[in-house]
Amino acid sequence: MLAAGLAQLPAALAIAGVATAAFGLLPRGSAAVGWTAAGLAVLISVFGQVLRLPRWVPDVLPFTHVPRLPGGPVSASGLAWLSLIAFVLVVSGLAAPRRRDIG
Repeated sequence: MLAAGLAQLPAALAIAGVATAAFGLLPRGSAAVGWTAAGLAVLISVFGQVLRLPRWVPDVLPFTHVPRLPGGPVSASGLAWLSLIAFVLVVSGLAAPRRRDIG
């Protein structure tokens, strides 16, 4: 069960990466962007089939690219890509404030 929980970590870090990148690039709207990303992920994953959304809409969410554990097939490439995307988003969000003139 620990492995099943850890398999969800790259998707959660991708959502956190979106919030971090928003904080670096749009500091005033970062809370709205972060909560919107998290809220859309929950709403689409819960109500996506009920609303009969096109297949590409849930495919945009990071949680559709992690394995369904326990018992599902594990694809290391999906987890690696999500980890890489999360890393790039976090690094860009943390590097962006250095360009700002604070004083």
